[in-house]
Amino acid sequence: MLMLGKIFHEKVLFFKKQMTFAQHPIRLVLDKFKSLFVQYNMDLLCKAVDTGCYEPLSEFTFEKKLEYVQNALLKFIALFVDVLITFYSMEDEIKGERDLRRELI
Repeated sequence: MLMLGKIFHEKVLFFKKQMTFAQHPIRLVLDKFKSLFVQYNMDLLCKAVDTGCYEPLSEFTFEKKLEYVQNALLKFIALFVDVLITFYSMEDEIKGERDLRRELI
């Protein structure tokens, strides 16, 4: 089993605790994103609801719609991890895209 260190583990737990505070700036961004994401993508998530959108979604398969939503979420998660690493000044500890610590965050 790979040991990443007690200090890193404590930092991850600290992040988790910080995100429970409703007025934490990163938490506010996260909550706003969740609200807007659901608002703008609910039509994409529902098979039967293709009306009321600005583009003709009926020509896209449900799988394509779902792929779009999943890609948008993955991009936001990657951005959110980068923000956490920068906000808590951990750039020197996280070496790159393939660092297991990035995945743990």
